[in-house]
Amino acid sequence: MTVRSAANRWRSRFRKAGLAEALGFAVGAILLAAISVVQDLVSGEAHSLDSHVISVLLGGAAGVIAAFVRRRDLAHRTTAEQALISSEERFRGAFENANVGMSLVRPDGRFFMVNRAYCQMIGLPESELVTKTVADITHPDDREDNDALNRRLWAGGMEGDSFATEKRYLRGDGEVVWGSVTVSLVRDADGRPLYSIGQAIDVTQRRRAEQALRDSERRYRQLVELAPDPIYIDHEGRFALVNPSAARMLGADGADALLGQSVLDRVHPDFSGAVSEGARRIVEQGRPVRAAVMKFVGLDGRVSDVEVTAGPVAWGSGTAIIVLARDISRRMEAERALRESQERLEAIADNSPAAIYLKDREGRYLFVNRRFEILYELDADAAVGRTLREIIGEEIAAGSEAQDREVLERGATITREITDHREGTVLTLMVTKFPVPGPDGTPIGLGGVDTDITDRKRVEEALRQGEERFRIIAETSPVAIVISRTADAGILYCNGRAGELLGRPVIELVGRSVADFFDDPAQHQALISGLESGPPVRNEAVRCHCADGSWRWALVSMHALKFQGEDAVVVAAMDVTEMRQTQAQLIQASKMATLGEMATGIAHELNQPLNIIRMSADSMLDLMDDKDLPPKTLTNKLALISGQTERAAAIIDHMRVLGRRSPESVEAFDPREAVESALGLVSAQFEARNIELVVDLPETCRWVSGWPVQLEQVLLNLLGNARDAIEYGNHGRRRNAHPMRITVGLRDNGQGDHVGLVVEDSGGGIREDILDRIFEPFFTTKDVGKGTGLGLSISYGIMRDMGGGIEAANVDGGARFTVTLPVAD
Repeated sequence: MTVRSAANRWRSRFRKAGLAEALGFAVGAILLAAISVVQDLVSGEAHSLDSHVISVLLGGAAGVIAAFVRRRDLAHRTTAEQALISSEERFRGAFENANVGMSLVRPDGRFFMVNRAYCQMIGLPESELVTKTVADITHPDDREDNDALNRRLWAGGMEGDSFATEKRYLRGDGEVVWGSVTVSLVRDADGRPLYSIGQAIDVTQRRRAEQALRDSERRYRQLVELAPDPIYIDHEGRFALVNPSAARMLGADGADALLGQSVLDRVHPDFSGAVSEGARRIVEQGRPVRAAVMKFVGLDGRVSDVEVTAGPVAWGSGTAIIVLARDISRRMEAERALRESQERLEAIADNSPAAIYLKDREGRYLFVNRRFEILYELDADAAVGRTLREIIGEEIAAGSEAQDREVLERGATITREITDHREGTVLTLMVTKFPVPGPDGTPIGLGGVDTDITDRKRVEEALRQGEERFRIIAETSPVAIVISRTADAGILYCNGRAGELLGRPVIELVGRSVADFFDDPAQHQALISGLESGPPVRNEAVRCHCADGSWRWALVSMHALKFQGEDAVVVAAMDVTEMRQTQAQLIQASKMATLGEMATGIAHELNQPLNIIRMSADSMLDLMDDKDLPPKTLTNKLALISGQTERAAAIIDHMRVLGRRSPESVEAFDPREAVESALGLVSAQFEARNIELVVDLPETCRWVSGWPVQLEQVLLNLLGNARDAIEYGNHGRRRNAHPMRITVGLRDNGQGDHVGLVVEDSGGGIREDILDRIFEPFFTTKDVGKGTGLGLSISYGIMRDMGGGIEAANVDGGARFTVTLPVAD
């Protein structure tokens, strides 16, 4: 067989298989090389190969090889054919066994030859692939771009007649794979495109890795951007990346305000050295720094407490530092507040008067306060971690453990009063135990507060005994006792004597208002108001009306107190009706005695008008003999007699008024009139005794409240004592020294609620050792028979009943008595 016929046969076989054009270039090159090698080996010379054979072998291989041989040697055709067949087999083996997917595609896009690697990549057998086009196995999303590339390639628009791309394929099982594809166009000798050769490498894993990397980077970016905690990257001491949280922490409007700025500018000076050293170690040693606490200073000057974790990170061609920060300013503040709160709680617990403790579910003490140690005589170290049974023994602890179980089982607080018997003492404890709930509400332990109420129980017992004694005393007391509510004056309690005073059974009094039994209910309200703002009421005279319509006088004392848990007032009333009657009789007797003592002076007062009347009458009798008596003279004489008669009658009327009993109710009157009336009874006798009487009365004076007649009696008693002091002195001897003066004056400056009446003498004063006793009944400094010792005592009582008072003091050369009179409303 000749080389020409062998080449034609080989070409015919490849055309039948659709491979002539595909292998023209590669097989021709191989055959030429093989024939040349064979000829040279046989003859040692170069031979020329028929150009027709080359043309047959290369087909339309676009002028890829122009082979020339120096000569033709037909003797070696058989050897050349064998080499060609061997080369074909080797090429096909290489095509089929290549690791790279290879395919040959016609101009219409259909496959006409694929290798095994390509079939495996696409997941379809060769027999099925050669029925498909490239578009059939291309992912729909990539078809348009792939078709555009192929159109440009076939149209000659690609430089070098080739292109490279990456696209997705649809495998036979529906899986998507990525291929890195290189496509080259093969032309014939005239430059017409014949087919394309494609090489495809499966890059699915790489693409997936790249996608995963991109997804990771995106997630990382989102994580950094959306992280609630500040994150930044420090590259060579400057901010290279800053997330929004870090920008906010550092007081910046955004990351751009910080990028490129010095990191140390935002670090508090106290931490700048530590930060610099830490950054150096991270970069040089590649080891992270974990959970370091420091302070940052924001652009706005705000200082933040920050907990940071930092580590190395690749950045460009070098190393940077990624810092994850957590603003713990609030936590630090909360921790400070918590520490302060714990310190306060510990201080409260340690200074609490009650024993406080916590236990777990097994009854082991977790905490005890100082009072617990004192109350139970047990150190905290000896109690914590142990149960009560371990501390004091099973028998004594049984009751307390039963209470613990009740608290844990019921999940409710219990309070018990227990008695702790100790050597020589008995303690009463108020024990309160409560559950300590866990996260799910189930008790994880219990707490307790044990309060020593021994003293309180003693007080309660003493109070109970005191109330019992009070009831005994109250029921046997001669004083009427009434306890009423402050709010509405309703009677809560009254003793039997109160019922006797008011003439009603006790059962009828309870619940009624105390004010109902006052002659003047306004007086009761005034006393209650005064009690709320001032001291207790002492010996206030009150007139009460009884069930039978009669009236009784009582001296009332009032005091505020708590009774049966309510604000109340206790009223102690002494029936002084008979005493007041006796006092009135005594006052009346004192007035009569005063009148008796003044009888001489009164007789002198009466003798003056009587002498004038007598002398006027005698004169008229003498003048009656005169026939020429002028009428005017007679008229004057008669007028003088009439005037003196009226003067004598006035003196007698005043003595009659002074001798009458005073009315029960007080009245408003002008104190100047009372003073003038009293002075009218004594002025004459003082003049007869050469005692100078100095009267100082204001032109106007506020009216006072009381009894004018009794005020006159008080003034007469004071004037009588002043007269005796001047005449006899403190030692009972008659005095002749001068001056002999008594001064009477009213003092009213228009302010306050009292008017003052002053009686001052020049009698030498009162001995200091008896000054405090002069208002006692029956106490006198006069000689026997010179006085009863009741004048000042009665005067004191009169002024007290009028709501005023009387005081004594020594002044230069004598004594001064000051009487206070209540101003009338």
